Amino acid sequence: MTETHQFFPLLQRFRVGRLPALQAVGPDLAQRIPTRYLEDALRRISLRGLGVVCYVSNRGVVQIYTGALDNLSRSGEWINVLDARFNLHLDIDHVDSVWVVNKPTEDGWVTALEAYAEGGELIVQFLAARKPGKPELRAWRDLLVGLCDGPLAV
Repeated sequence: MTETHQFFPLLQRFRVGRLPALQAVGPDLAQRIPTRYLEDALRRISLRGLGVVCYVSNRGVVQIYTGALDNLSRSGEWINVLDARFNLHLDIDHVDSVWVVNKPTEDGWVTALEAYAEGGELIVQFLAARKPGKPELRAWRDLLVGLCDGPLAV
């Protein structure tokens, strides 16, 4: 792979779902982390002022947000982002697994935080906000690698 958008066509070509692909690769490319780490990771992203690209999709549409996560709150099982330009309401009780995913690109490694439902459906995906041709921010990668039990490929 030379860029992250090549991942989905690879899955289609080999007729494998996203989650089974993550489960099949080595820990240098994908590591499952405890679900409780998701909220902590979002809080750290917010506190460090790291920009994200957030993808949320369903059968009809993919919504993409790029920017900061400034106003996080918790209400029962809901993790909420309540910003002027972006609202996210994530029911943590429906998150079955959380993964740190490491993909090679021509600009270096791109690291994602991904949450999945029980049936293997991708709920939400967070990546560092960056421009093509620019490497991923070291602070972003360090934060996500810090959630993992072992090292990711470098």
